[in-house]
Amino acid sequence: MSDALLTLSGVHTHIGAYHILHGVDLVVPRGQLTMLLGRNGAGKTTTLRTIMGLWKASQGQLRFNGQDITTLNTPEIAGLNIAYVPENMGIFADLTVQENMLLAARQAKRANQMDGTRLKWIYSLFPAVEKFWHHPAGKLSGGQKQMLAVARAIVEPRELLIVDEPSKGLAPAIINNMIDAFAQLKGSGTTILLVEQNINFAKRLGDRVAVMDNGRVVHSGTMQALAEDEALQQSLLGLAESGLLRRRGPSRPAPAGAAGAPPPSPPRGGPPPPPPPPGVWGNIDFDWKPLALVPVLALLVLPLIGSPSTWLTLTVAGLAMGMIIFIIASGLTLVFGLMDVLNFGHGVFIALGAFVATTVLGLMGDWTGSGELWRNLVAVFPAMLVAMLVAGAVGLAFERFIVRPVYGQHLKQILITMGGMIIGEELIKVIWGPAQIPLPLPEALRGSVIWGDAAIEKYRLLAVVVGLLVFAALAWTLTRTKIGLLIRAGVQDREMVESLGYRIRRLFVGVFVLGSALAGLGGVMWGLYQQNVTPQMGAQVNVLIFIVIIIGGLGSTGGALIGALMVGLMANYTGFLAPKVAMFSNIGLMVAILLWRPQGVFPVTNR
Repeated sequence: MSDALLTLSGVHTHIGAYHILHGVDLVVPRGQLTMLLGRNGAGKTTTLRTIMGLWKASQGQLRFNGQDITTLNTPEIAGLNIAYVPENMGIFADLTVQENMLLAARQAKRANQMDGTRLKWIYSLFPAVEKFWHHPAGKLSGGQKQMLAVARAIVEPRELLIVDEPSKGLAPAIINNMIDAFAQLKGSGTTILLVEQNINFAKRLGDRVAVMDNGRVVHSGTMQALAEDEALQQSLLGLAESGLLRRRGPSRPAPAGAAGAPPPSPPRGGPPPPPPPPGVWGNIDFDWKPLALVPVLALLVLPLIGSPSTWLTLTVAGLAMGMIIFIIASGLTLVFGLMDVLNFGHGVFIALGAFVATTVLGLMGDWTGSGELWRNLVAVFPAMLVAMLVAGAVGLAFERFIVRPVYGQHLKQILITMGGMIIGEELIKVIWGPAQIPLPLPEALRGSVIWGDAAIEKYRLLAVVVGLLVFAALAWTLTRTKIGLLIRAGVQDREMVESLGYRIRRLFVGVFVLGSALAGLGGVMWGLYQQNVTPQMGAQVNVLIFIVIIIGGLGSTGGALIGALMVGLMANYTGFLAPKVAMFSNIGLMVAILLWRPQGVFPVTNR
C-alpha cells in the first residue's frame, strides 16, 4: 500500500446525546481513490464531517500528512489543502457559478486572478461550468450543480478531495461523465476519499475500499477483491439485484409505482431553463415586482391626499424617514442573516450614537450656528463619524461578552440582548442624564426648499442623500468584493463557507461591528430628525426596524431598503390621513406583505 495521507485511529463521534461513530479505523493512501461504502445510517457522512472538523471527535485521533488534526477547526483543516463536497453539494444558490468558483479560489480576490490554465482543464471535465459561468447557480439542474460542486473543490490544487455521494440522483449519462472526471483527477495525482451508494460506480473507480456498519469500519481492502467476491458484497452490503446498496430503516420510501409511493422525480441532469442575468438584491432570479411597491404605494395615496404639493411633501418626508430606518436596519438584517442572531439590544447603539452626537455638536457651536452649509456639514459629518466609531467599539464588546455565549440559542438571545439594552440605557443615563436633550438642526439645514407649492425640508433631502450613499456602499461591497461574496455566501450556508477555508467567526464579528456602527449613524440622523434625544429612543425605533427586516426578507439588504421606504411612506401618509390608526399602519403593512410573500419581498435562499 502507498503511504497513508489520512489516518483515523479509534475515532468516536457524539452528536448531542447520540454516539454515532464507535472507534473508526480508516487509512486513505496517498494518490489513490478510496471508496467508503455502507448502508444508510452506517456513519459514512458522519465520518467525513468528523474529518473536516464540522463535528468533533470525542475520542481517537485523526492525522493528515503526519499532522494531528483532531482538534483543528474546519477552516484550519481546509487550509491544509483538503477540499470537501457535502452530500447536499453546498452550492450557494444566490451566487453565480463564477462567484461560487471564486470563493473556493482562496488565492484570488477577483475572477480574473484565478488560474486560467486550471480553469480550462476544469471546463474540459465539466463543460456546464463554462457554459453557465455567469448564471445563478440555483438555476442549474441537479447534475450541473454536482459538477459545479466538484469543480469548485478543485479550482485550486488540493492534496485530498472528499466527496459525499456524488452520483446520488443523477441521470446515467451524468454519472458516466462524473466517473470520467474522477478518473482524470485520480490520474493527476489527487487523493480522493469518496462515499458512494452505487456499487457499480465504486467498482469502476475505486483502488481501495472501506465498508462501514453501525459506526465502525467492518472491512477494508482493495476494491478489486470486493468487486470479485459477490458473497462478500452480499454479506457486507446486502446488495439488491439492481446493484445499488439496499436502503434500510422504517423511513425507507416505497418503490416507484407501489401503493402510496410518490411519483418518480426526474433525474438530476436535464438541461435547466435558460436563466436571466443574476440580480444583486439577495435572490437567485431577480424579481422586479417588489421594486414597484414603493411607487405603487405613493401613487395609490395621491387621490386620497388630493393636493399634489401636500403629497410631494409627505412623500419626501416618508422617503427621508425610510432612509434613516434603512441605515439602522441594514446592519441588523446582515447580523441576523449571517449570524442567526436576534439582537433585541440593537436599539442601544441607536441611542448611543445620538447622545455622542449631542456632545460632538455641542462642542462645535460656532460651526452649527453658521448660516453656511459647508460649515454645518463640517460639524455634522465628524459627529456621524465619532458616533459610528463609539457605537462600533461598544458593539465589539457587546458581541464578545453578551451575544457570543448564546449563539444558536434564540430564546436566550432575546432575553440577554434585551437585558443588554436595558443596561446600556441606564449607562447612558449615568453619563448624559435621564432627561431629554435637544439636538437642534444646524442653521443652514433648517427650513424648507420651496418647489412649486410644495415645501420640502432641507434636512430630509440630506437624509435621502446619506441613505442612498450608504446603500450604494453596501451594494458595492456585497457584489464587487471578496468580503461581500463571503457575507452573501455566509447568509446562505455558514458551514460551507468554513469548509472552503474561511474563518467565518471573524466575519461574524466584523459584520456585528459594522451593524452597530450603522446603528450609531442612524441614531445621529434620527436624533436630528426628531431634534431631541432620549435614552429610550432606541427601544422605540426597534419595532420599526424588525418590521423592516421581516418585510425585506431576513438577511436581504435590498429587501431592507424596500421595507424601510414603505414603512417611512406608510407612517407619513397615515399620519396625515388617519392619525388614529398611524400607530398600527406599519404592522398592517407587514401583515399584507407576508400574506403576499410569507418569506418577505426578497427572501434569501436556503434560509
